[in-house]
Amino acid sequence: MAINRCLFVCFFVVLILGLPGILYLADGGNISPTGNIIEGNGSREDSSEVSDEEEQVNFSSYIEGPDKDEIIAVKIEEWLELKKERAEAEAKVQAEAAKAAESRTAGSSTSVSQKEQQMLSYVNEARIKAGLPTLTYCSQLTSAARAKSMDMIVNNYFSHTSPRYGGLGGLLSHYGISYRAAGENLAMNSSGSVSAAHNSLMASPGHRANILGDSFSHVGIGIQVKGDGSHYYTQLFVGY
Repeated sequence: MAINRCLFVCFFVVLILGLPGILYLADGGNISPTGNIIEGNGSREDSSEVSDEEEQVNFSSYIEGPDKDEIIAVKIEEWLELKKERAEAEAKVQAEAAKAAESRTAGSSTSVSQKEQQMLSYVNEARIKAGLPTLTYCSQLTSAARAKSMDMIVNNYFSHTSPRYGGLGGLLSHYGISYRAAGENLAMNSSGSVSAAHNSLMASPGHRANILGDSFSHVGIGIQVKGDGSHYYTQLFVGY
């Protein structure tokens, strides 16, 4: 009985010690890492920490050999370069789409809208009251004024300095407008009231000086509407 018990213990010990080797052979002799190599710094992360929007790449599952780490590094570099090229291509498409939209909404048509005509009338009425000659409507200036208003909407700013055109000189140069003297008035309101915008400009000494400037002969007015209903007004004045 003692002999049988001894044999049983020996068999149990051998079984325990040999189990890892048996499992290793059952797996075909291959042990793969559980993590994934993802876009970014190339480090291995648990898949549960990768967002659904993040593309995952696992080169370890099919690359073997003594140069495995070096090959994986090259693959990661190639993958990141591909991602970069795709992002640049997408950005280019978006930029072209935005440019096309601006062309359609800003300057493709230079016929005066009802509100632009209304503001033009307010400007010339103020000049007549001041004993000044009226300003001549300029379609080229209107295109530039509409582009400026749209630029403020698209780039979410309200300023005489544009991230695209720079200052007034850059805007006029972009649209091929020559001038001896130039001025720019900007207004914005949520009501869409042209009279309110005009009164606000006339109440400001600097803007009033542009409207009543005796060195100006032509004007362009561009009004654009943001998605939330806000109206952006741009008045461009030049003297040749």
